Amino acid sequence: MKLIEWRGVGGVAAVAIPGIPQDPEILFQAVPGGGRCGVVHLPGYGANREVPGPHDFAEIRRALEREIGDEPVVLVGFSGGGFRALQLAIAGRLNLKAMVLLAPAAGCETQAERDAYRGLAAGARAGIDLVDVVRTTSLTQAEAADPRAAAVFARAEATSRENLALELEAYTNEEPVFGRLGAVDVPVDLLVGDEDLATPPVISERLAAELPRARLQKVPAAGHALITFHGDLVRGVVGDAIQAARPVR
Repeated sequence: MKLIEWRGVGGVAAVAIPGIPQDPEILFQAVPGGGRCGVVHLPGYGANREVPGPHDFAEIRRALEREIGDEPVVLVGFSGGGFRALQLAIAGRLNLKAMVLLAPAAGCETQAERDAYRGLAAGARAGIDLVDVVRTTSLTQAEAADPRAAAVFARAEATSRENLALELEAYTNEEPVFGRLGAVDVPVDLLVGDEDLATPPVISERLAAELPRARLQKVPAAGHALITFHGDLVRGVVGDAIQAARPVR
């Protein structure tokens, strides 16, 4: 199974890692055109939609390390993809130049958090209304009424429930990143909606406090779907990170 779809050529590559559930194609919207970009297709999504697994985070991390190799890279992680990007940074095997984390997750610290995610996994299998989950946890009221929300709801409806459940269960088994970020000595831009209920701003605040070179930006009146509703802002931050990572000639 190949995880990364590459587009463009030249320069420092941006590798975008989606959250769950998410269509990988939307990640290309987060990266400005004109350079080399890779988007990760996790098992159950995009080009790997019919691939049943693996869902083990460590196995996916090792596969991404092999595919990226020693190429200089800026990691762009959204939600659970931000958690995966932080895991890659902590492992320290990439030629990592910078990171942009959009509404990142950071792992479960308490049993109550693990139980909540496992409850959502059970609900997904039992037929819970995923559109309603997205509407109430990922969007503000204004965003939910915006015509652009239709695409967000469509992605939720198209999600494989079993795949979502397996991913959520795998996430609960991972060690949180807090307390392990001191060695991640690259620039990290953190963007989070100040009304995000899916990955609340306090997570990004704690990450910013632990990452040595972090910059935190809270997006006013925004929920979780930053790429959909604040695409220009996201592309600007990602483009600046890529530009700053290029070698000075």
